Amino acid sequence: MSTQSGKRLRIRRGDGTRTLANGELEFDYVNSKLRVGDGTSVGGIGLSGQSGFNLTRTSSGYVFPSETNLLSIYAGETAGYDVGGNTTNGEKIERYSFVSDGNATEVGQLKSGPTYHVAHAVGAASPSHGFVAGGEQGYPRSLSTAIMQFPFAASGVDAVDTGGDLTTQMRFCAGITDINDSKGYWAGNYNATVNTVGRKQLEHYPTVTGSGNATDAADLAEFRSTATGASSTTEGFVFGGLDLNYSDSIEKFPFASDSSSVQPATLTAHRSEINRNGSQSPTHVYLAGGRQVPSTAVDTIEKFTFAADTPAVDVGELYAAVKSQTMTTSTTSGYLAGGVSSDTIQKFPFASDQNGTDVGEITKGSGHTTSVGGIQF
Repeated sequence: MSTQSGKRLRIRRGDGTRTLANGELEFDYVNSKLRVGDGTSVGGIGLSGQSGFNLTRTSSGYVFPSETNLLSIYAGETAGYDVGGNTTNGEKIERYSFVSDGNATEVGQLKSGPTYHVAHAVGAASPSHGFVAGGEQGYPRSLSTAIMQFPFAASGVDAVDTGGDLTTQMRFCAGITDINDSKGYWAGNYNATVNTVGRKQLEHYPTVTGSGNATDAADLAEFRSTATGASSTTEGFVFGGLDLNYSDSIEKFPFASDSSSVQPATLTAHRSEINRNGSQSPTHVYLAGGRQVPSTAVDTIEKFTFAADTPAVDVGELYAAVKSQTMTTSTTSGYLAGGVSSDTIQKFPFASDQNGTDVGEITKGSGHTTSVGGIQF
């Protein structure tokens, strides 16, 4: 990096509403963000495609976050989580390493007590906490609107209720994280009163510790449940699931406004129960496993490019076919954990199209996990 003596870096002071020239800097004093302009939008661009850098005010001034924390919404450098499940150990929060292959370990529980289960919920992440929303909670289970959180920094710390609620009970939904505005989304719903595929609902909730209630955002293009979610820097995506039948549809919706989704592309096959969150980079999402007619688990790994709006492509096979598993992302690999009749942790690389490998086991045993994917740090 070169430097020039006597040159000053100029940062304007503003309220975050002005379109900045390409490369122009502004301190947004309303939202405590440093914004970098791209010349075309109010949001501008920043590290990892962010619309601004969140700053922490201290006695010595404003402190920048690390690039790792911003990146961790897409990919963790340390560990992934498998949370809850439809098993006798469905209260467990388990963590497995991205640094070295091995088994998962229990690091906390959902709420408190050995019989507090959460199944079929969705997950999201901030740089410091994992969030678990809705699903079937308690034992015996009942549908819930609760939003819970647990810290990444400490082991042996149970999840707590944030005090916020979803607008409606939900289960079997796609989970999506908006990295720009600290929001978690859930999309679609299994009908809360009868066992039929349910709703076009699209809703978001804040992924901030001690956060508030959720907001109904818009509608999906199709009725949908057991679908998969992922996110680019500007849009949320919903893959497959059940509409009136098994679906191969890919839908997307904008983060900038609460607008309904459109359908730009398709998967390689009609599938559901792939996972609640896809394993992804800022440019691609990987979808692995799932269920096809007639209720058969599959071993397919396919890849979809966010910018292209073209059909997903088959790029490999898992170590073992699985459905209803969790899925997380390191900086180099996609991970799957648990699932129906599986306690295996599988991994596949991003750098080249290769098959998955067996790298460990979760401790809670096989069964439906909550499929709270996308929780990593």
